[in-house]
Amino acid sequence: MLSYTLRDLWRNPRRTLASLAGVVLAVGLFSGIAFFVDSSAATMTAHAIAPVALDMQVDLTAPLDTPSAPNTDALLRDIKSLSGVSTVDRLGIVDLQAGSLRAGTTTLAAPLRVFAFDPSFLSRYSMVRLTSGSYADGSALLSPDASRLLGVTSASIDLKVPGRQSPVSLPVSGIADFSRADPLFASRSADNQGEFAAVPNVLVVTTAVFEQTILPALRVDAAAAIPVLKTPPVVELDVQLDRSRLAVDPTAAAVRTAGIRRSIERIAPGQVTVIDNLTDALNSAKGDAILAKVLFIFLGLPG
Repeated sequence: MLSYTLRDLWRNPRRTLASLAGVVLAVGLFSGIAFFVDSSAATMTAHAIAPVALDMQVDLTAPLDTPSAPNTDALLRDIKSLSGVSTVDRLGIVDLQAGSLRAGTTTLAAPLRVFAFDPSFLSRYSMVRLTSGSYADGSALLSPDASRLLGVTSASIDLKVPGRQSPVSLPVSGIADFSRADPLFASRSADNQGEFAAVPNVLVVTTAVFEQTILPALRVDAAAAIPVLKTPPVVELDVQLDRSRLAVDPTAAAVRTAGIRRSIERIAPGQVTVIDNLTDALNSAKGDAILAKVLFIFLGLPG
């Protein structure tokens, strides 16, 4: 049988070479397309997650309810211990009415948004940029608009917080630019999650000031017969994942990130809401990758 096959192959070498070249070309073309599709999927994954500033946002569902709210220190520690989690940062947000901020005899006659994060937040997230001065524990930052309206760049300011008799006095140590901080202004509410509404007048305080001074006052206000604050504050832990450990394939990466989200939810079931920005981006890339694979496979079939 072997000798017969060899004689048949050598009897018409041109036909044999043409058949061999056709098989090699078809296999090579299909393999090349497969490798190209895989590399394209990896590129899609990288491009999809690159714009995501906050991988996951863990929000307390009842930040002013002391008995039912989880301990943020324990929650931060448990989340940080999860495999695949790189860093966890505290973030607080509260919107105050006009007239809440004063510098000397000048009062800010416009609504104010107060952000609470520590100096390390600036080094990890480029969306907030310090344009002048510095930021240290016990100090505060102003947005350019608030600084201009108050006429100060480095002075002491007084913050009036609902539920507190005396204002909170803080030294302003710098000016921060929030023009690229869209994720910080996005709504956390389930009804309009992700909707963006910029607030030009911003004050930044440390998390220690927020948790030890502002939140206790807001709890007093919430217990009043007619609370001044209409919208509850946001108490959030911003979770960054180790993206280098994610699979290049968006489908596999999305399975991994969704698993981390479920692990976070199991730490405090019913007490936190997790906004999973990274998995949402990976799911979008997953659909694009599947479409690209189908397209290139059909383009390669004629070859």
